[in-house]
Order: sequence, then C-alpha cells, then structure tokens
Amino acid sequence: VCRPFSEQMFDEGQDMVTMNLPEAVLNMRKAQIVSDVTSPEEAATIDDDYFAPEVLEEFTEERDKDDDEPIRNYSIDLWNGSPGLAHWGYVGKDHWDADRKNTPCNTLQGAYDGTVFPRNISKTEIFKVYRKAFCRTLPIAFEREGEHDGIKAYWFAIQENAFESSLDDPSTSCYCRNGKCLPKGLGDISPCWYNIPFAVSLPHFYKGDPALVEAVDGLNPTKEKHDAVIIMQPQLGIPMKASIRVQISLLTNVSFNADLRPFHNTVIPLIWAEMAVEKLTPDIVMLLHLLFDIAPYAQLGCVYVLSLLGVSLLATTALLVLCTRHTALSYDPRKSIRYSTVSMIPFPLRKELEKYGDGEIRREALLIENLP
Repeated sequence: VCRPFSEQMFDEGQDMVTMNLPEAVLNMRKAQIVSDVTSPEEAATIDDDYFAPEVLEEFTEERDKDDDEPIRNYSIDLWNGSPGLAHWGYVGKDHWDADRKNTPCNTLQGAYDGTVFPRNISKTEIFKVYRKAFCRTLPIAFEREGEHDGIKAYWFAIQENAFESSLDDPSTSCYCRNGKCLPKGLGDISPCWYNIPFAVSLPHFYKGDPALVEAVDGLNPTKEKHDAVIIMQPQLGIPMKASIRVQISLLTNVSFNADLRPFHNTVIPLIWAEMAVEKLTPDIVMLLHLLFDIAPYAQLGCVYVLSLLGVSLLATTALLVLCTRHTALSYDPRKSIRYSTVSMIPFPLRKELEKYGDGEIRREALLIENLP
C-alpha cells in the first residue's frame, strides 16, 4: 500500500503550468502559433481573440492591480488553470471574501516550479518554489558562490523557516489548522492527500525542532545528506544541479488505544526521497563554456581588432589628404612640359610641293615650353 501511494505522491503527473514569459519570447511564440494556422482567416481570428491590444492591456492592468510584487519572468501564473491552491482555501478573485481567504499560503502566482528561473540572479534573491509533493511553496535563498563543471554558479538552499507555521507569523499562520500549528520543520500536507495525517520535512528532520530528532532513535541529520540545494547559473537562471530531498512522516493521535498510547503525538518518519538533477549533458556544458569562457574574450578581441582597423583607416585618410594638399600647393607651371606637332611649312605651299614631290613633307616635332 505504501509504495503506490509514495509513487503517486512524488509523481507530478500531467499538471499544466502557465508561466509569465519575457516579451521577446511571447512575441516569438505568438508568431509560431500564427504561422502554424493554415488559413489567413484563422490567423486573423487568433490574433484578434488572444493578442488584441485591449485584451493584453486589460489582463496586464488586472494582474498588476492584484499583485503587490512585480511579476517576474518564468514565474507561475496559473497551475492547472488556477492562480492558487484550492485545498488551502484559495477562491476566485471575484469571490466576495477573496481578500480574506486568499493568503500567501494558498497563492501560487509569483512562485516557480523549479525548472527555470529569471536571468541575472542576485545574491539577495529569495525564490518561492512549488512542487506537488510539498503541498505548499518553499522559499530558497542564496547560500554561497562557487563553480560547477568549471562554470560560475550560485548555491541556493531551503531556508530555515521553510516548513514553519506559527500563529505569530502572518505569512505562515495560514498553515495552522483549527488554531493548531505543527512543530518547526514540519509542513502539513494532509489537505493535499485526502486529509491523511501526513507531514513533510527535510530528511531526518534536518533544520527542524530538535525534539523531533530526539523522539526517534537512529536519526542523524547532516547537511551533506539531507539538505535541499539547487545550483543555478546566475546569468541564465537555469539549474545546473538540484537535490531536493523530502521526508514523509505520520502524525499520530492514538490516545484512545492503550497499546499505541506511547506513540501519541509522536511524528513517525515513514520514507524520504530525493528528486535530483545530477548534471547537465556534455553538449550543454560545452555551450556554457563557449558562452562564458570563450565568447567574452573573442568579443573583446574583435572589438580591439576593429578599433585598430578604424584608427588605421582614419590615419591613412588623414595622411593622403595632407600629402595631396601639399602637392597642390607646391605646383610650379614652369616645370610642366608638353609636346605638340607644328607644321614648319605653310599649308598652301606644302600642297604645291607635295604635288610635284616624291613624298609627303615630313612634320617636325617642336618642343615648346609653356610659359605663364
């Protein structure tokens, strides 16, 4: 019984996620959709129905009005058609009590599914990640900087208060049911799984209440084995390696049974699993090295070469202009000698001589100096 249920719990299924895309990607996707349509009439209908300026403007204004924080690229907009989790009490925005019922605990807009993040990540970022097995969003924050596969990377880990629920904290009090909150390090997932008293945590109750560890023999929480970490490339926002480890525990309430009374109010670990992306493919790693290790130097080299060529062309042009101007200013007409042919015998007499002579009268070349 346990195995099929665990497989169902960690199987994300065929969930449909709608993300907020950058404008350039959205325009490219629009062009692809329109190009796939066979007839111009259908293409015009799609363009009018889905991409009309007034429709996009109305959607943008409604989204900006409802959200205090700016919408970021690749964040979740809808999950299976809803911007929130109904099992945590999310209602439609047109509901009369939506302002009170819709809380940070049941709102998904602005969270990420963990597969892609925005570009140019800073070290102060805190991302909310949602997966079906968590039954809630989990905050991850910057931990350290380093290199992975020889490429610059940021390590993001689940925060200490990721599974916390406290009546004193407005952002997590909505996870308390009937005024009762679970100990630190435990997240209630019973609303997502048929109200079975299950809780999610890091393995061996890592980052949880020490009392949870002391209540069960054999637990030894360590960061290397039990923490949840995502290694991201900050410029691109893509995960290079991920190790998301979660544990499922049973919440016991058996005071009515004398034999099981020793386990009353004890959190019993059942299973823990790891969802991991071990490494990128060699082709992607090679492209990343080309992008970050080779391309910047090649670009810088091209800039230097083009700059030198530009300076050389300007210098050559300036020298040619100066030399030409100097030659024009130093022109001396007396040094310019031309040659022309001049008849030494007048034309009428020449005709008479040719009539009685044996040949034509030879023309002599006369060197004439052109004087000013």
